[in-house]
Amino acid sequence: MNRKPPKKGSGFRARLGVAAILLVGLSSVACYAVISATVNGQPSTAPFSGFVALLQTAGRFSQDQVELEATPLVPGGPGQRPALSYQVSVCGNQPFSGVLLIGGDARLSHLQGNPALGTATAAGEASLQDLPDLAFLNEGTGIPFHLGPVQAIHITMTSPLQCASTYSTQQPLPQFLGRVQVVMGQAAAPVERQWRLGWWAGPRSSQSWPSIGLPGVNANDLGEFLALGGLHGAWMRLTRQYFVVSVGGLQPMALIDESRPSLSSSTSLDWEETQPMQPIAVVTNTTSMSAWQNWLVGAGIFLGIGGSLMASLLYDWARSKQSPAGISDDTGRQVRQERPANSTHRTAATTAAVLLLAWIIGSRRRQT
Repeated sequence: MNRKPPKKGSGFRARLGVAAILLVGLSSVACYAVISATVNGQPSTAPFSGFVALLQTAGRFSQDQVELEATPLVPGGPGQRPALSYQVSVCGNQPFSGVLLIGGDARLSHLQGNPALGTATAAGEASLQDLPDLAFLNEGTGIPFHLGPVQAIHITMTSPLQCASTYSTQQPLPQFLGRVQVVMGQAAAPVERQWRLGWWAGPRSSQSWPSIGLPGVNANDLGEFLALGGLHGAWMRLTRQYFVVSVGGLQPMALIDESRPSLSSSTSLDWEETQPMQPIAVVTNTTSMSAWQNWLVGAGIFLGIGGSLMASLLYDWARSKQSPAGISDDTGRQVRQERPANSTHRTAATTAAVLLLAWIIGSRRRQT
């Protein structure tokens, strides 16, 4: 029986077609996986490893009101070493003397003060002391605790401003006005975190701030705390204190997914409490999320096309491995010669169906 010799280059074209189908299929899977991971990626909400706390000398039951506030110098506190400020505000009718403790990654490099540190004025003075290892003994529990390296800002205010309102623990907290001492610089770790995959940034970000208050101590424990190293004497927490973290206003596209503790405002990323806290929040950029979801729909269509092509290729491969029973050699050769044409028609029909489905989905999305 005469046999037709195979056309030159047909084997190479077949292998090239298989390679192209495999490339499209694997690319569609990878594209969908990456975009899906970006859409669903969650930024880290691990607690910030650092603290800011204010203590006063034990035995001085001051009636002054004090506000301790942490805020970024740039809204949101972007960057790996964000520029932060810690502010102590005092109001009352008694002189104030205390120490601001900054520990862990909350410590500031290039630290500056306003008023300047080490400069005495008629209103008071503030000075910096670097402590390599600060430790206290909680005299109420008898348990010592170490805070590690700490920046201690000794603050004295001879004449705080008069308080505009009485101290209150009821939300919303009253507006606070007082004499201010600010320290600012660059923290050692980020407060704003974003889920990233290489160069791609997800639509969600988180805010994780230092503990505002003495860490490792019960919120209702005022002290006394006996200094074992670094400072001298006994210290205690203030009885009338506000704790504030003010990150900045929320953009219209921002959606709060999670906040601990609850925000004090619906229009800004701010926390105001009368007890120590360590704020954490997760924020979604709805504009970015919408764009990524559109990309995810496109990636799903691409995945359908790639999957159909690979399924067709796998089907042809499985059929080629079968040996037809009860068919003569000449008939078998004829069947095998007809398969490529049938396979091409089936692949084309499948691809056309998927493209039609993609067009229908895209049309419906544009209508909505």
